[in-house]
Amino acid sequence: MLTAIAKIYDSRGVYDAMDTDFINDILNLPWFYRTWTVQELVLAREAVFICGSTCLSWSQFIESLQILQVYVNGLPLESNEESVSNPASFYDHTRCYRTLAGIINGPRSGSTISTALKLVRTKLSSDSRDKVYGLYGIFDYIKIPSLPPVDYNKAVHHI
Repeated sequence: MLTAIAKIYDSRGVYDAMDTDFINDILNLPWFYRTWTVQELVLAREAVFICGSTCLSWSQFIESLQILQVYVNGLPLESNEESVSNPASFYDHTRCYRTLAGIINGPRSGSTISTALKLVRTKLSSDSRDKVYGLYGIFDYIKIPSLPPVDYNKAVHHI
């Protein structure tokens, strides 16, 4: 019986100790594409990344991605951070979470809501209203004034 890792290697035909495609396998898990997971992670006091029997803090996971991206690209992050077409853009996949964490932990500007909405635009949700309501906890946490109550009876264009 093949282990999950052996199945992945077998399907790729790659048996290289430096094969980093497993990172893409992790970052392509459905969790990373969902809208609701954004506020779950950003508002967590101490997020933990668990995959199978492996467990590490979210900050360790991010640091690992950062190191891998620098190693594989051979360039500092600052020089290629915008290049999401780069196959070694592991760190870029977490930009949404890192930027929103920066918003809740740092100074806020008038564009906080629009920045947050742009960041989750590509995230998936079964209900279009979740594109806003999936960030509601963050908006509430940073004390956006006059925040209307969540109301799933409203049409998307009213939200």
